[in-house]
Amino acid sequence: MLRAIIMAGGRGSRAGHIEKPLLKICGKPIIQRVIETVRAVGCDVYVSASLSCLETVKWCIMNRIKLILTKGFDYIHDLNYIVKLLGTPLLVLPADMPFLTPSLLDEFIDRAMKAEADVVTLSIPTHEFLKYQDPDSLAFRDSPTQPSGITLFKSAGGMWTEIVMSSFPELLNLNTYREILRAEYICKCKRL
Repeated sequence: MLRAIIMAGGRGSRAGHIEKPLLKICGKPIIQRVIETVRAVGCDVYVSASLSCLETVKWCIMNRIKLILTKGFDYIHDLNYIVKLLGTPLLVLPADMPFLTPSLLDEFIDRAMKAEADVVTLSIPTHEFLKYQDPDSLAFRDSPTQPSGITLFKSAGGMWTEIVMSSFPELLNLNTYREILRAEYICKCKRL
């Protein structure tokens, strides 16, 4: 069974320093929606959080979610710690992607497993990304693609590649307050 780690340790600075994983989108905390999606594809789910996200930590404990506490220095340090702790293969996902579907995640995992690389990232074309995400959410300003936050570590280190996909609202990642409002609007329109 593939292990998956949901990264929920961010400070939410672009969204006003809120614990985004616990925001209710379409009536459920975002993190619950992501956990349900990851479980639907047959993964063993863990959540990574730091002490700067105490309410998320409490929610995981109350809901009996496997939890890995990190120091919360930054994403890269936390991720390196988790990969060393859990080993590979390991699927990494963001905790703030409320519309991710099992079919999209299954397609990515299938394509990533077939890729001839040790680390495979799901990326979005920048021109598509900017149709749905705010410019403040760009990871790389002059790149033709943007990372989604979903990565499969088949083994540590080695070769890296990306799989480019574009599917919205499935890949909408809530980083800013405007993106949160966009997600709430999608819920009203689609009745998700």
